[in-house]
Amino acid sequence: AIGCVRLRGDGGGDRAMRTRIVTFSLLAGVAVIGRAWLGWEGEQPLLRLRFWEVLFESHLHKLILLNTGCNLLYLLAKFIQLLFLGQLRELEAHKVGDRIRSYALVKIVFIGAILHEHDDREMMVWFVWLALVGFLKQMGLLVQDRLEFMTLSINTRTTEYLKLADLLALVQAGNLGMVYVCLRVFG
Repeated sequence: AIGCVRLRGDGGGDRAMRTRIVTFSLLAGVAVIGRAWLGWEGEQPLLRLRFWEVLFESHLHKLILLNTGCNLLYLLAKFIQLLFLGQLRELEAHKVGDRIRSYALVKIVFIGAILHEHDDREMMVWFVWLALVGFLKQMGLLVQDRLEFMTLSINTRTTEYLKLADLLALVQAGNLGMVYVCLRVFG
């Protein structure tokens, strides 16, 4: 997904381009959902399986919605980062970018290895699941990096440690939610 690929770089042009790409992706996703919503005849479309089938009937719609979801994860990650950690240091930003690229490449190979037959639904489920797992993993690793920096810093305030503990609790809650989904689906 376009918005998930590059997280670092504080150049004004880079930031403006990233903002345009994320905005365009979100608007395209809203347009696809809005088109399916307005074309829906019936009650409560979000709860009806047929609505989701109509929403994902086109390959282009699937790609747009997956890209929109990835950009929403990107925006959520940036919001959480700014809320709990503030701006990342250059080393942290570099590590995050490298980890995301490495994770994405490994998971693309993984999905290609397990899905011999090309089933779009199963591929989308795997993509969404691995994106959520990767999101939580990257947040946990970011907490680890910041904690390493804070333990070496002399003037670290207690409130910074509390913010880090809150972020770690949030990541743990996300992990427990994922375990719950696994137990409900497979248990």
